[in-house]
Amino acid sequence: MSKPLKEDLAGRPLTKREIEVLVLLATGLDNAHIGKRLGICDNTAKNAVWSIKCKTRIESRTLLAFYAFGKGHVTSEQIKVAIARQQRKAKLEERRMRNVTVGVEEKQRKAMTEHSPQSQS
Repeated sequence: MSKPLKEDLAGRPLTKREIEVLVLLATGLDNAHIGKRLGICDNTAKNAVWSIKCKTRIESRTLLAFYAFGKGHVTSEQIKVAIARQQRKAKLEERRMRNVTVGVEEKQRKAMTEHSPQSQS
C-alpha cells in the first residue's frame, strides 16, 4: 500500500536528484534498479518517487513517464527503448512460465505412470 500524497508538496519544483529519478522511472526502471543506477538504497529511491508523485500530483508511474516526456526530460527514443525492454522482459517471463508449466506437467505424468496399476506388475 502506498503512502498518501502530501498536500504541502504539491506544485513545488522537482530537485535535480528527483529529475534524475524521474528520468530513470520514465525509462522503465523499478525502484531497486533506480537505486542501483544512482548509487542509493531502494528506500531512498522509493522516497524520491513518492516525493515526485506528491509534487506533480501524479500517482501513476506510466503517467509520470508522460509527464517526463512532456517536460523534455526524456526523448521519444528513450521511451521506445523502455517499451521494447518491457516487451522483451514480458516475452522472457512468458517463456519461463511456459517452461515451468511444461515441467510440472511432465512431473505429474511421470508420477501418474509410476503409480499406475500397470507399472506395479
